[in-house]
Amino acid sequence: MINVKTWLWTCRLSVLLAALVIAAKIYPEETWLAHVGTTALIVLTVICLSGAFMGLLLVLGRLYLGCPLCGMRSRAVGGRGSLLWMECPCCGTLRVSFWRVGKRCVEKVEERNDG
Repeated sequence: MINVKTWLWTCRLSVLLAALVIAAKIYPEETWLAHVGTTALIVLTVICLSGAFMGLLLVLGRLYLGCPLCGMRSRAVGGRGSLLWMECPCCGTLRVSFWRVGKRCVEKVEERNDG
């Protein structure tokens, strides 16, 4: 299980990795940049495959992530665009939205009442 915040930082890192791959293609005569670009491409491929696998788990209803508020294991129940809906056993139903590169907004849609 990966936390939502951790996955968001991983996606931010992938933007930097993509820039390194592009820079290595633009300046192929720089050998150190070629090595860095190749390494970045390998890491970026792993991140992309992980994202594709997580998307498949989301479609099948088997994706569990750490809650961005309390960290408990929570099931991702759907998403669209930059929205992700989660059911946390502690916090209730959450709507997590990702804005631009650095902003994240978490809203409690339904409170969890145990009693």
